[in-house]
Amino acid sequence: ATSRLPAPKNPTDPGALCGGSASGAAAVTAAGGCDLGVGVDTGGSVRIPAAFCGLWALRPSHGRAPLAGVQPLAPSYDVPGWMARSPDMLMRAARALLDEGEEGGPITEIVLAEDTLAMVAPEVAEGVRTACAGKLSGPGLRIFPGLWQDHFRVYTAAQSLEICDGLGREVSRRSPRLTALGAQRLAGAMAVERAVARSWEGFRRAARSWFDLQVPPGRAVAIPTAPVARLPRDMAGDSPQVADYYARALALSAVAGAAGAPQVQMPLAAGGVSLIGRPGEDLALIAAARAFAGV
Repeated sequence: ATSRLPAPKNPTDPGALCGGSASGAAAVTAAGGCDLGVGVDTGGSVRIPAAFCGLWALRPSHGRAPLAGVQPLAPSYDVPGWMARSPDMLMRAARALLDEGEEGGPITEIVLAEDTLAMVAPEVAEGVRTACAGKLSGPGLRIFPGLWQDHFRVYTAAQSLEICDGLGREVSRRSPRLTALGAQRLAGAMAVERAVARSWEGFRRAARSWFDLQVPPGRAVAIPTAPVARLPRDMAGDSPQVADYYARALALSAVAGAAGAPQVQMPLAAGGVSLIGRPGEDLALIAAARAFAGV
């Protein structure tokens, strides 16, 4: 496309953006125009619009739902995702769309990732604590084995490398017309040095090992879905505030992305509250989220 369409209106807050590339689906679903909204959730593009529009959403375990017909962006992170106004619809969609991979047992333990609260707006952190009150199984933990900024960097590096190897070659071959922003982002990804990007692969493996230790079978971890409660519609796209928002949002979203784990977004507080489970425990995670929310 050579022109930009206006951002969709957020049915829950006309002065706010819906957020993310699946924002149109989120807006229509929240307004009652459809039962189920779908999108591709590589870095939070379904979870965060759902949080901003007051919806339930699922990012499934990596590889458990079909991506046929979808242009790959970063294949090791790419998954379809869907959003709905109720957990019942979320579960119906999951039962229909997920493969028949082996599910674990029920989730019997929920803990809070305390370190994520320090990287979000105070009102978001307070909303998560309030939503979790009386529902946690034990003391909190750290979901980031180090600085959250490193998780943003490893996601950016891995995505850039995979874009270079896939979408970048396709764009070079076809030479489509791109928006100025799209061209800028693609050029940024293509400019990342491969040696620098590959240097983060060890960190990503270590982060996955840390996640496996912190989230054994039967446990889910609660985190904020988005770092802020809302993004104003009139926010300048090139402002430092937007850059800071993206870094924090992508770091939060990369917890499940790097682990290939399922994540359920629940509309229980401004900015959303999520549960992340062990890879393969998608249906059990939706059931645990429904019980957590009391609906």
